[in-house]
Amino acid sequence: MNLSHRSPVQRDMAHNMLVGSPGRTSEKSRRIARVAMNNAAMLLGAALIAWSGGIHLHLWQSGYRGISTIGPLFLLQAIAAFALALLVALTRRLVPAVLGAGFLASTIGGLVWSAEWGLFGFKDSFSAPFAQESLFVEMAGIVVLSVGSIARIRSSRTALAVGPRE
Repeated sequence: MNLSHRSPVQRDMAHNMLVGSPGRTSEKSRRIARVAMNNAAMLLGAALIAWSGGIHLHLWQSGYRGISTIGPLFLLQAIAAFALALLVALTRRLVPAVLGAGFLASTIGGLVWSAEWGLFGFKDSFSAPFAQESLFVEMAGIVVLSVGSIARIRSSRTALAVGPRE
């Protein structure tokens, strides 16, 4: 398309109509990347919450169910983990993600407390089956959900600063 007979402003306008505005295109690309990163973090975080629940359900089935108070807590942790993982995966919102990170942190806290001082008359160990895996999965979940939460907050702030989408 020959734009030489037009003024510089008309050429710029015609060019932007054909290939898009550079500022808007890059902002749109950044917004898409932020949304994709947020969704990926939320889904991975949900999977890690479910994995933690799976570990606790397996441990409950393989012997922890016979431990007074601890057994029911392991089953409750598994059920709550699966429900929370589903909530995070379906909504991919800030509040469920923060709740999920807090839930994983409290699960870590329960293991640490039980291994160091005992809990409800039961003393666990960091060398117990799946203790190391559980710690890794739950720490990774906290990190991933924190990243997803920060991305969600930044995305919300950017949307408020930019105004309504076109």
